[in-house]
Amino acid sequence: MSSERIIAKLVRNKIPDIIKQTGDNVYYQKLDKEQYKKEIKAKLLEEITELFHALDKNNNTNMLEEIADIYEVLEAIVSTYSGDSNQENIAKIKSKKQTARGSFSEKTFLKSVNKDTDIEEGIYSSAFLIPADSQKLLITIRNELCKCKSAYFASPFYSPGSINALLDAVDSFSKEKELKLLFSDMALFNSPNNFNHIIKNLPKAEIKVCEKNLLGKNFHAKAYIFDHGYGIGSVIIGSSNFTEYGFYKNIEWNYYNPYEINLAFEEHSPFVQLKSNFFEYWNKSTPLTTSFIEKYKEKYDLTMQKDIYHIPENNLFDSAGNYYTTDYKDIQPNEVQQEAIKELKTLRDNGAEKALVVAATGTGKTYLSAFDFRDSEFSNFLFIAHRHKILEQAKKSFEHILNKSLNNSILSSQSNYDFNNDNCFAMVQSLSNDNNLQQFDKKQFDYIIIDEFHHSAGTTYKKILDYFNPKFLLGLTATPERMDNIDIYKLCDDNIAYEIRLPEAIDRDFLVPFQYFAIKDPVDYDKIKWNGYYYDEKELEKKLSDDTRTEILFNNLKKYLPSYGKIKALFFAVISDMQNIQPMN
Repeated sequence: MSSERIIAKLVRNKIPDIIKQTGDNVYYQKLDKEQYKKEIKAKLLEEITELFHALDKNNNTNMLEEIADIYEVLEAIVSTYSGDSNQENIAKIKSKKQTARGSFSEKTFLKSVNKDTDIEEGIYSSAFLIPADSQKLLITIRNELCKCKSAYFASPFYSPGSINALLDAVDSFSKEKELKLLFSDMALFNSPNNFNHIIKNLPKAEIKVCEKNLLGKNFHAKAYIFDHGYGIGSVIIGSSNFTEYGFYKNIEWNYYNPYEINLAFEEHSPFVQLKSNFFEYWNKSTPLTTSFIEKYKEKYDLTMQKDIYHIPENNLFDSAGNYYTTDYKDIQPNEVQQEAIKELKTLRDNGAEKALVVAATGTGKTYLSAFDFRDSEFSNFLFIAHRHKILEQAKKSFEHILNKSLNNSILSSQSNYDFNNDNCFAMVQSLSNDNNLQQFDKKQFDYIIIDEFHHSAGTTYKKILDYFNPKFLLGLTATPERMDNIDIYKLCDDNIAYEIRLPEAIDRDFLVPFQYFAIKDPVDYDKIKWNGYYYDEKELEKKLSDDTRTEILFNNLKKYLPSYGKIKALFFAVISDMQNIQPMN
């Protein structure tokens, strides 16, 4: 006799006798009509599941067996619910539908009606686990928002970093359809700033908070409910909060169910029960308003003073508003810089007089050039850039590495350069001026570094390159490809000493993964003078330096907040006055 087994399912009539022949004892019962109706539905689901597995394994024999089983179950359902006479009617109905609506032979997949919608790549049509450390959760939510009529999200916790990846999709949805968000005051995890952030950036959404003092216990449910209408829908239930870490940074388990959730084995389907339960707590909760946040903030601040559940913020500024400095003693080149320095030395040892380093922004190109100069036998250098601020930063970097002051070494309209100085940080516009350029001997500098080398094809750069005759020229850029297809590689004799692009830098943990947000540009470029190759620089800079543009940047920084702490942002913009952008609490 084999071990005990609990089966508890509808089986074919001869199965008990077949089991008895193996020597096992069998216990079974005959169902009444109502019990049979319930179990035949469960049997249909069982057989369909087995057919799914057979299809996945591409097993033709098993597939035919499972289809035969389904046929038999369907016949039993027809006989039980409506009588044998309706079997002939099914064939007629099938034929009528094919004539009126066609069949499935042309593999037509309907995406949307009236508005074209791109369904993102990913599994979204069957139940599966969605680890939050992949993109499946975000993809599934976006896909469901494209299909459903209403959405109801329940999550105790919220952070701005989470909505960044979904903001446009969720905001667009809430402007046209019903969106309800239900949060919690559990452990006072949600900061008042976070609550303010979501009501400001999702003004059309309905948002409430489950309060412990009203419910008597903490609300800790996490579910994302998508109502497709007519009592059916899809759900995601699992461990992911509506936070950046819950959506795609932590390892979270979430179960997505678009089909079985709608099957009603009892009076109501699980989908209807879940939606009803959501509204039970929704109706007991408090609307998230500015007045609620003010009262909530009093409790929150009191708790923070007691250092309970406090998440420390990374304060980037001292009490005077100055940016904290770093101790640069014993600073050493990182792995990327070491690799590049080695390749540069190899090129020079083989007689090269020019080289290009292509490296993603943030990998330390300026420090790389300072390390390379320090370790070379060159006696002096010229560092060329197109912005005064870049020269100031480069000067500090070289001073840290060379461990000496480089006073009066910046040549620009904003500085007084000492032409007796051995070294020079020059703005290209100032250096190309004949009154300045002619004061230098053509062989005065052993080592010339040109930052943002992709600009070097321009007239002013070419004038400087043609004038000087250094022992070695180093070009630095993150983007060597130009829109006008001018080849800048030949300006360095096609010597690419080292290359590390953005994806590799992120994969190697030199840069953090980022989110990219395209912000609408209000500038009317048709009103800026175009000379056939590029815009008039003075007119362009004037248009890109007004307060309106600064305000747009500032407001979008507030909109796309990180999960916690102060914003750490890198600007790529033409702004004449950055003083209007202040640190944000």
